[in-house]
Amino acid sequence: MKSLICLALLCAFVSCSEQKEDNTLIYYDLSQSVSLNEPEIIFGFEDRYPIRITVKDSIAIIIEAKNNSSFITLDINKKEVLKYFGNYGNGPEDVVGPEFISSVDIDDFVIFEDVNLGRIRKINVKGEDRFKIKKFIDYPLEIFPGSEMSLSSNFIVSRTIQISKEETSMFHIYNRNDSSVIDVGFYPDVKELSHRNDALAARLALNESKNRIIAGMVHVDMFSLFDLSGKRLKSVYFSDDYIPPLTWDDDGKYVIFDSKKRSVGTSLCPANDFCYLHRWECVNDETVKNHLIQLDWDGNLVKSYIVPNDTEAGGFCIDEKSKKMYAIKHAVTDDNETFYVVAYSLEGL
Repeated sequence: MKSLICLALLCAFVSCSEQKEDNTLIYYDLSQSVSLNEPEIIFGFEDRYPIRITVKDSIAIIIEAKNNSSFITLDINKKEVLKYFGNYGNGPEDVVGPEFISSVDIDDFVIFEDVNLGRIRKINVKGEDRFKIKKFIDYPLEIFPGSEMSLSSNFIVSRTIQISKEETSMFHIYNRNDSSVIDVGFYPDVKELSHRNDALAARLALNESKNRIIAGMVHVDMFSLFDLSGKRLKSVYFSDDYIPPLTWDDDGKYVIFDSKKRSVGTSLCPANDFCYLHRWECVNDETVKNHLIQLDWDGNLVKSYIVPNDTEAGGFCIDEKSKKMYAIKHAVTDDNETFYVVAYSLEGL
């Protein structure tokens, strides 16, 4: 068993070295990042578990876990809850496991997928149907079951969540007009991994008008830039050991990334002119680095910020109108657990 582990670790080293010889692979130094100021607290939840947030017209729509309702809406200016909704179930307005779908082309409503029910739905933030869940489009069978979706007028990008050794695609580009699909291969392609579509999972952001897709990695310290034909244009890494070492799982059955000592990850928030990447790094389960990275749609670094480490990984969005980052902070004191919705100002930094 030890010899097999050594072989896997050697393969990982060779794979990483080969990736770095690629002239489309670039390093971004984040050492000059600017620290964000203390955030404004919008609201605190002691009996709720917010995990994802998006903002439209000063209204925060939040996905929560561990409750019968799936959504919370907040008036950011008044700092008050407007509605809890989205009951657990399979009725027309029920949900099971919602996940926001990002889109730079939609302003009037929020869209989400519920892969458990095979649905893509919308939530209006204006008008008579405000905060009602309605059908948006049929879930394309060609990319079902999917995750990390980003949508434009003519395309959807999505990654498969089926764990299969035969899976060869990091994500898919679906044409909404003719239902054709382009499969985009893994990068970096660590072939020794048992389940690449899980270990090399991508978080996706699409901007059709710029002909660009940005794919941040869930477990690898990098992102890649693609066009809508699926061509990879460049990749950017943030640390020398951006590809984690390999090891066996606890049962000695599958080759996985060794994330027990150090883990990294990213999440994305696309906007019209820029794409924002939230990067975090944990050592021994403690967050040691937390960055907000502003990119243009050619993947160039515009600015980077240091985010307080108690900001939840993944639960953020950017409102470019107000120049604020909205995020979820987690605090535990005297056995009391509180989640705060907060706003960091990006103005003037």
